Amino acid sequence: MLARSPGYIQDLEGKLKRENLSALAVPTDITDPDQVKRGFESVREQLGPVDTLINHAGNAAWGDFEGLTAERFEQAWRVCAWGSFLCCKEALPDMLAGGEGAMLFTGATSSIRGRGGA
Repeated sequence: MLARSPGYIQDLEGKLKRENLSALAVPTDITDPDQVKRGFESVREQLGPVDTLINHAGNAAWGDFEGLTAERFEQAWRVCAWGSFLCCKEALPDMLAGGEGAMLFTGATSSIRGRGGA
């Protein structure tokens, strides 16, 4: 699990392990290509080649369109699109080498249920 919030993913790692599930928390800012590369290296060292990637990064820019700044939009884009791109670029070589793999992209709640005025 790569996430920018070390406390959150370390807590989640502990919960999963208490359920006898394998988990590895790797604090990573997925908008930083070097951190993503190091994060995937850690995963490979401890768990082996990547065969499944679940992209669930989110960073919304809430508010009405008129009030949305380019900076807020770019930050949301960097996390959701750019970060997912970087992770896919790191995972793909393992999947190609192994002859199989899966990449899943999840959406935010707002992709299913809109919010008025947001």
